Amino acid sequence: MQPPLSREALAEHIGAARHATNLSIRRAASLAKVPPSTAQGWFEGRLPTPALTSNFLDLLEALGLVTSPEEREAWQRAVASARSAPVVEASPFVGLRSYTAQESAVYVGRERAYQALVEACLRDDAPRPVVVLGDSGAGKSSLLAAGLIGTACAPDGPLAAFTPVAVRVADLHTLTLPPGRVLLVVDQVEEAAALPAAERAAFFDALTGLPPRVTSVVAITADAFGFAMRDERLAASLAAPILVGPLSTAEYTRIIEEPARRHGRTVAPDLVRLILRDLRLYGEPAPGTALPLLSSAMRRCWAAAHGATLTPTHYLAMGGLWSALDEEAEAVHAGLTEQQKPLARRLLLALIQLDGDRVLRGRLPLEDLSEEMSPIVDAFLGSRLFTLYGGSVAVSHDALLNSWQRLRGWIDEERTSLLIARRIQMAAQVWEEGGRQDDALMPVEAELWSTWARQAGAPLLSARENSFITASLDLADAQQRAQADTIRTLRRRQQLAVAAAAIAIAMLVVAVGAGLQSSSLRQAAQASERSAQARQLALIADEIRPSAPNRAAQLSVASLALDESVESRSAVLKSAGTPLSTRSVGPSGTTMVSHVDGADVTLRADSSGSVTLWRGGSITGEAETFDSGGGQLFVLEGATVAGRALVLVGGQQTAAVWDVTGEPTRLLELGDDTVAYSAAWSGPTVAVGTLEGDVRRVDLTDPDAPVPLPDLSLDEPMAVTGLAMTPETVFVGGVSDTVTVFGVDGTRQADLAVAGTVISMNASPDGSEVLAGTTQGFGYRFATPPAGPSLIDSVEFEASANAVRHLGDRLLVGGAFGELREYLPGWELVRSFPEPTVVTSLGARGDVLLAGATGGAVTAWPTAEDPRVLQLAEGRFFGVYGGADAVMLGSSSGGLVLGRDDDAWVELPVEAPADGDTYNGFAILSEDASVLVNLTEGGTLVTLERTEDGFAAAHRMPGQGGLADVEVSASGRYLALGYRGEPGYHLFERDGDGWALVSVLEDTWPGGSGFTPDESTFVAMHVDGKSAVLWRLTDNGPEEAATLTLADDAIPIDYAFSARGTLAVGDTAGRITVFDVSTPEAPQVLHELNQAQSELTQVGFGRGGDLLYAATRAGRLWVWRIDDGSARLELSLRPEATNLTGAAWVDGHFVMALNGGRAVAWPDDPKAAVEDLCGRFGSRVSQEEWDALVPGVELTDGC
Repeated sequence: MQPPLSREALAEHIGAARHATNLSIRRAASLAKVPPSTAQGWFEGRLPTPALTSNFLDLLEALGLVTSPEEREAWQRAVASARSAPVVEASPFVGLRSYTAQESAVYVGRERAYQALVEACLRDDAPRPVVVLGDSGAGKSSLLAAGLIGTACAPDGPLAAFTPVAVRVADLHTLTLPPGRVLLVVDQVEEAAALPAAERAAFFDALTGLPPRVTSVVAITADAFGFAMRDERLAASLAAPILVGPLSTAEYTRIIEEPARRHGRTVAPDLVRLILRDLRLYGEPAPGTALPLLSSAMRRCWAAAHGATLTPTHYLAMGGLWSALDEEAEAVHAGLTEQQKPLARRLLLALIQLDGDRVLRGRLPLEDLSEEMSPIVDAFLGSRLFTLYGGSVAVSHDALLNSWQRLRGWIDEERTSLLIARRIQMAAQVWEEGGRQDDALMPVEAELWSTWARQAGAPLLSARENSFITASLDLADAQQRAQADTIRTLRRRQQLAVAAAAIAIAMLVVAVGAGLQSSSLRQAAQASERSAQARQLALIADEIRPSAPNRAAQLSVASLALDESVESRSAVLKSAGTPLSTRSVGPSGTTMVSHVDGADVTLRADSSGSVTLWRGGSITGEAETFDSGGGQLFVLEGATVAGRALVLVGGQQTAAVWDVTGEPTRLLELGDDTVAYSAAWSGPTVAVGTLEGDVRRVDLTDPDAPVPLPDLSLDEPMAVTGLAMTPETVFVGGVSDTVTVFGVDGTRQADLAVAGTVISMNASPDGSEVLAGTTQGFGYRFATPPAGPSLIDSVEFEASANAVRHLGDRLLVGGAFGELREYLPGWELVRSFPEPTVVTSLGARGDVLLAGATGGAVTAWPTAEDPRVLQLAEGRFFGVYGGADAVMLGSSSGGLVLGRDDDAWVELPVEAPADGDTYNGFAILSEDASVLVNLTEGGTLVTLERTEDGFAAAHRMPGQGGLADVEVSASGRYLALGYRGEPGYHLFERDGDGWALVSVLEDTWPGGSGFTPDESTFVAMHVDGKSAVLWRLTDNGPEEAATLTLADDAIPIDYAFSARGTLAVGDTAGRITVFDVSTPEAPQVLHELNQAQSELTQVGFGRGGDLLYAATRAGRLWVWRIDDGSARLELSLRPEATNLTGAAWVDGHFVMALNGGRAVAWPDDPKAAVEDLCGRFGSRVSQEEWDALVPGVELTDGC
């Protein structure tokens, strides 16, 4: 035989041969005339020394692997070749911890950040300290230790002239520096926030008071950025940090391959692709989670391998990327004491939120945790399973929710309890956001919630949630006392009235007064009850929206009908911004759906034996119903034959062809003696799969004269559960693990292997492919003759694939996994649509997908491009800037400008930069949408003007690579530029096609700016970093007008002017301060709005100043109505995002930029949204559905 060429393959071959011959180690050693330990080493993969190679070959002869002199020579060459392969050293991957300076030889992947950091350390004009900024776990510590100290400060490194010194935050102020040039490295500066005030001040004094011979580098987590900004001496450094951000595919590939190569092993290309796929299993990988897990997975893969190549087999054998979480979590749990484990359970459950059927991560403020919880939190933080976000703790990654089996068990056991906790969390949040007003309390539910919270195993509640329950109980007590007092008062009045019976008029007055007061009390109680019920509906709508958006939208509309509030208005707009299906509800059970394209007829069949059809396609129109004559129906397949709409209806005691062109008429019965489980059409031929394993076929070329064709048989008494036909073949499913392929002449062509039993099949429109789904949760794509029958590819689902449909350019799959999925051929997921019950049937009407499910509903999902959503192919969005009739989304590839065209957003072309340059994220659009200014990667600032076709370049300003902020005025008259680490905005005025410098505005800092709509005033961050400065723009030049100071020394981060002469300033504390700046020299504070309670990303005005909005890093948009000197919270919107990077109001829509390269446009008018939603619901929520969702509340149809 041909010998293998690697150590791993050699070991596999001789090991397999030993087991095949039942040869013991001792016997093998005897045959080879070597010690048993030497023979054992050979079987484990060690190679023979040159002196023992002949003995090794003797052993191969004994094993039957060498049978000739030629084979002996070939094996000898193979051993020599394997011996010359690189020596495999210890694992180069460090697991969950950071790399040290001693491990710099295998530290790769952060070359971009490393180069930027080294350059900053060498530049004399760079701010000091040099700040390294990134998320927790993203690799800052590794960059400083292995990159900066281990590599750059090595004898041959670019910083070899420096003596590196690493010091903890708490020790800096007592540090004695060595002589000469020093590179001082301080990691985890955020720890200074926990120091006593005096020690914290000493740390910052020491850091900013270092001698010139010291170059200082500090690392800080992104969530502590606002804390660091409070020391104005760090402002310049923080304006231009070294970012440790997301990694590219090429960088991840290098991290996987290069350390292994340096230690003597290669990584198989298939394994690289598999790992890159797994990294994105839960969305775009966050380095803070992905990098430690990747290193851990590679370390375990290294340990599992024996040869010179790491393969998918090794990787999958140790569980893959995310299994490390289960192992690590179990290790942490095992390290807890028996007293701590129940507390850990409560803590973990408190960090879990249920959103319908989805399990989500939540956060818990650290201040709400008892001292007993602290060591538990520390243990999970130390293993990077928890992450700190400001003052809160959270599970680090969604993957832990799926990968840690113990946690999954806890969630399943406590699902009801978690739903209660979620209700309390949401209700408490609404109460907090509304300023803790009594009308947001829920006194009726509070007693039940209080009893639940006192149970030993209940999830922990935050201080806010406990305060909410306490306040609700207090309100309930107060209402009961008030009601008792009123009743006593009324009784006393009645007694007095009786005592004065002689005075009839007085008695009448008292009686009427008592009646009026009683009526008023009832009305107030009813209004309070409606308000509470409306809030409850809105909360439940938010819960079920991800899994049941149609019912959530109906609850939202009902909520608004009961009571108009922040919650009800917001719930309606959330539903208006969520993809929505139209539904038609029937009896629960197996529900089949089909569409006959040529006749535009949509049909449903259900468990009652009835068939419903809609002409014109829409399932909300007038319906016709006919009785199939059978029992429960399992089959519904339509086709157009000879210009007539025919449909095969099958199930218990029926498999009939009906003509539904006009009045439904039965043409042919094929199965009144059996149960039909499947059916398929190919041209005029229809086939039916039966309970007994037969396939019955009929040619309906002339529908009035059907011609029977020979039956096909599986030769086994089992149901034909899947069927697909092409002009040449019939694919039959039913036999376990097999698809049987027949020719149309009845010959058996092939048996194709599958996992499980096929329960759904469908042929592509051109007959070239067949799609199949199985009970084991696999999807298969088969080629038909002449290319097949053969397997093209397959994919695995989480549960059975009960329904499939091949549309040619798309593949539809539904089943028991909670959604309908749309794929491209090759199984690239395009989108998914929620379906809380099991999908049993699929169809399509043009660009509308149809699904039948066991809940009894047929749903219709539009798949045309959603005008409310914009998705970048790559990159991400930054700020959003609204113009008169357009909106610009700043992206990593430049400003993307969209204009409104009816209900859609249409991209306006932007002229590309010259000489192959590309735009970057520094872009701004003027308020009248006439001027776009965008910076390029090459450092050229391009001014573009609006034309009929888009935006054309009018001026180029080179040498602007150091920009930190760019702002343009409403008509494009003025341009303000701020530069990194440099005080003073440069103010330009338009001069022809170019710009003329007007002035450098002293006392300003490039931390955000803005112009008034009339271009008379400019605002920017003050150089102290804690206030803002106003400049009046006059014909004689700019004049400093006033300084705006914020409460608590908060840092301003964004500004927005309204046409009413007001200015909104958002700060890092999550507060918006609204100033009256109609007289810039005498600004007045009008409002301080604190509801956001999260760092803001962008603020703005809409509807001419009627609305004020703010986007936050917590993923929420807050909207206030400014009216008659008041600012009233109007909306609190949360799209599916962890972060809103920006927002703008344009033409009646809030355009929001989400993390992950998506943007959405939601309407701003709840009442208009109700009208639109009501036209799309289809079947209304039934009484049974209503009672299951909101028991005790009367059904309300908000339409």
